[in-house]
Amino acid sequence: MNQNHRAPGLDVLRGLAIAMVLLYHGSCVLTDPQIAALPPPAEALLLVFKQCWSGVHLFFVLSGFLITGILLDTQSQPGALGHFYVRRAARILPAYLLMVGLLWLTGTVTTPYVLVCLLFLCNMPGLLAQQSEYGPFWSLSVEEQFYLVWPWVLRLCRPEWRSAMCLAMILGMPLWKWALLAWAPPAFQDISYKTWVLADFFAAGALVAVWHRQGHSLSGVGRVLLMAGALGLAWQMAWASNLSSSWAQVLRLSPWLLLFCGALCVMLTAKAPRSGTLSAGLAWLSHISFGVYLVHQWVYDRLAPWVSLVEPQASPIDRFLWITGVGTLLSVGIAWCSRHTLEQWFLTQATRPHRG
Repeated sequence: MNQNHRAPGLDVLRGLAIAMVLLYHGSCVLTDPQIAALPPPAEALLLVFKQCWSGVHLFFVLSGFLITGILLDTQSQPGALGHFYVRRAARILPAYLLMVGLLWLTGTVTTPYVLVCLLFLCNMPGLLAQQSEYGPFWSLSVEEQFYLVWPWVLRLCRPEWRSAMCLAMILGMPLWKWALLAWAPPAFQDISYKTWVLADFFAAGALVAVWHRQGHSLSGVGRVLLMAGALGLAWQMAWASNLSSSWAQVLRLSPWLLLFCGALCVMLTAKAPRSGTLSAGLAWLSHISFGVYLVHQWVYDRLAPWVSLVEPQASPIDRFLWITGVGTLLSVGIAWCSRHTLEQWFLTQATRPHRG
C-alpha cells in the first residue's frame, strides 16, 4: 500500500480486532449460568466480552480497505495483480499451513478436514460433507475467497462506478439476507459465515479506500457513523426482540458495520500513538495479529485441562483469568516467533525480485 495512505490508527484498529477475538474466546470458557452467578460488575464485564465476537468483522472492514488500497495504488504497474497474489500467498500460507499441520498432528482436526482447510472452505465445510473442527479458520476462508474474487471485480468495474458498486453491496445486503431466509433452500440459508453475506463489510472498507484516495474528508462522516452505530446497538439491545425472527437476524450485524466503518474513517486521520499508551500496545499487537488469531484457540483448548488439574477449585472468574491471561501470553509468544522467523523469511523472498 502507498505509504501516503498508511495511517498509524489502522494498526490500532487491527490490534483492537484481535484483542476483541481473544476476549470473546476467553469468555467462552464460562457458561451463561456461570456468568449470571458472578457479582454484578464481573457479570457485566463478561457479558461485554461475549459481544466481542464481532472483532472478526472489524478484520473484514480493514481487509476491504487495505486490499482495495493496494490494488488501486498498483493498478498501473506491470504485473501488479500477479505480485499481489504472490504477496498474499507469502503472507498467509506459511503460517497457515504450519498451523494446519500442527492441528492434524495433535489430533485436533481429522484428515478429511485438512482437505477442507487446504481448499479454504472452512466457512462451508458441508460442501465436502464435513463439520467445522477448528473455529478460527472460518474467517480465514472468507478472507481468501475475498482475495480471490475482489481484484477481478475491481479491475472489471469502471473507476467512476466503484463507489456506487460498494454502496449497492452495503445497502442491498439486508434485503439479500432476508431473501435467503425467506426463499432459499435450507442449505443456503446461512447468513453468518458465507462470503456472499459478509461482502458488505469488505465493501464498506473498500468504499472508504476509494473515497480516501479521492481526497474526501472522512472525519465528519466517521463521527456520524460511530454515533449511528452506537444508537443502533442500543436500539438492538432494547427493542430488537420486537422484530420478527428473520429481521432480527438480518439486522444483527448492521450496527457493527456502522461502528467499524466509522472507526476506520476517524482513525485514518489519527496521530501516531504515543509510546506506553494502550494505543501503542494495540499497534504492536497488530503486527503479530495473524499468528495470534491462528494459534490462540488451540492454546486455550490445551490450557483448559491444565488449569483444571492445577487449580481444581478455581472459581469461574479465576478460570477465565487463567485461560485468557496465560493463553494470550503463550499465543503472543508463539505468534511473535513465527512472525520474525518463518513468515518474515517468506515475505522477504516474495519481495526480493521486485526491488528496484
